[in-house]
Amino acid sequence: MFVYKLITAGSVEEKIVAMQEHKAALAEAILSEAGAGAAKFSAEDIEALFEPIPAAPTVVALAAKPRVRTKAGT
Repeated sequence: MFVYKLITAGSVEEKIVAMQEHKAALAEAILSEAGAGAAKFSAEDIEALFEPIPAAPTVVALAAKPRVRTKAGT
């Protein structure tokens, strides 16, 4: 039995899979006996950990101004 995973290029899913693979490789390097002490974080990795998470754009609902009716009908 074969299982195929179809992922669209440039999609969020592709980025998630890449991050999962990177995370699995990093965990394997850290937890393996041969790699003990060999896994190092680069300066870029450390900086990426402290980068702020981009906020989702805020949608502000503007309240409609109440219309004031005059005797002229406007």
